[in-house]
Amino acid sequence: MNLRKDSVSLIIVGKWNRYILTPEWIAKHFFNATELAVEFSLNLDSPPRFTRDDIRIVPEDNRIKFEALRYNDDVLLQIEQMSVKLAKLLPVTPVKAFGINFGFVAILLKLSGMHFKSRVISKIIFYKANTSLWYWLFLIGVKS
Repeated sequence: MNLRKDSVSLIIVGKWNRYILTPEWIAKHFFNATELAVEFSLNLDSPPRFTRDDIRIVPEDNRIKFEALRYNDDVLLQIEQMSVKLAKLLPVTPVKAFGINFGFVAILLKLSGMHFKSRVISKIIFYKANTSLWYWLFLIGVKS
């Protein structure tokens, strides 16, 4: 099983204000920079995507997504630090849950006829707040 390219992400579910999470604000607070790449979709319902170095940030009204464009410990540590900094900078933002996503590609071998097929396997780890109980929920999904 191999890790699928661009499949590692951290998602924080909450009520985010996209008017605060502007390109200038994200560049200053997360990358300590003045510039970053901004992508806008032709589909008006899609949010903008902000990219610098090996990290893409996608803020939406109901979640913010940090994507690792290159999978290594340094990038994952940067994403962790950014998410902690986000919580410190915007402490009154209601947050419901967060999830860490990894996508894998598995090559399955069919013994009769030697046919190969690849499947995408996603492992999602959620940490959810419930009135008085904090718990871990592990979900494993398999898609053809």
